[in-house]
Amino acid sequence: MFPRETKWNISFAGCGFLGVYHIGVASCLREHAPFLVANATHIYGASAGALTATALVTGACLGDLEQLEQ
Repeated sequence: MFPRETKWNISFAGCGFLGVYHIGVASCLREHAPFLVANATHIYGASAGALTATALVTGACLGDLEQLEQ
């Protein structure tokens, strides 16, 4: 189990058309491990990863983001 008292960051790399994989990871984090998102010190992203990171931070619907990337 991941120690909840430690500090961590989440980073999504730039990946162009593979951004849909980032959306899947963000959905999984939000659904199965919300404490990782809630307790992250920083959430970063570049290019398509920045879109996913922004949606994750703001609570936007990740399904809508998937439509934008296709």
